[in-house]
Amino acid sequence: MHNPIYPGAEQHLLDGWQRRRLATPGHRLFTGHTMAGTMAGTKAFFDVDDVDPDDDIDGAFSHFGLAANGHFEQWMPIDRAAASDLEGNNYTISVEVEDKGPFFPVWSGSDVPAMTGNQVVVLRLFTRWLIQEDWVPPRIANTSCERGLGYHRLGIDPYRVSNCPKFSQHRGKACPGDRRINQYLHDIFPFALDATPTPEDDEDMFILDCCSDGPDDTGYLIGNGEPIKLTKDERDAYRHAGIRAFQGTKKDYLHIIDVGNRSHLP
Repeated sequence: MHNPIYPGAEQHLLDGWQRRRLATPGHRLFTGHTMAGTMAGTKAFFDVDDVDPDDDIDGAFSHFGLAANGHFEQWMPIDRAAASDLEGNNYTISVEVEDKGPFFPVWSGSDVPAMTGNQVVVLRLFTRWLIQEDWVPPRIANTSCERGLGYHRLGIDPYRVSNCPKFSQHRGKACPGDRRINQYLHDIFPFALDATPTPEDDEDMFILDCCSDGPDDTGYLIGNGEPIKLTKDERDAYRHAGIRAFQGTKKDYLHIIDVGNRSHLP
């Protein structure tokens, strides 16, 4: 437990990460951020050697960066404090998520576009892993005082609950945006919390590509809970994350739905 390196991300540790102070031991708070930029631009901005690890002015502003196509990079170990959440730096685990470029409409202000299907899939798997590794408790945080699964705006005025840590000096900052908060609360966190599967349970998770005997070209993620219908991009992201795929028939799918019997599947 408490592995500071996420095996599902490529390691691109930024300059000066060794001088970032250690985070506070114990349960942490996941905070989802939006880049207000591209993956390449954000990474270059963050890749500055911080000569004073206590000033939180430059250096690694986030533990991870997530591109629109699902490419996931770790920029510093989780057991270090990133300069991402101001008064919450000692206990947050932050991910910056791309929101500009060819995958997104042109936007400005607080009108942050929704995350891509690939980004949603990566964050589902990552937040579930954080729970499995006991970095965060299995619950959704409602304030910046809490530990669990959350997002940057919990600590931004005027949304911040009084007397809870402040995550930004910029009042009214939208990060990560209404659409993305909705995705966290309805598409990502519920998946992470669904039965909180153990690593051993992952062996029973697979994609059913349905259906080889009919016109339905749909994929379903089969796990402990209800099957989850996947888009093509989501299927590709799960495959990239190492979840195995099985080409099935409509009968296979209906049998799983009706009786939960997977004994005839690989």
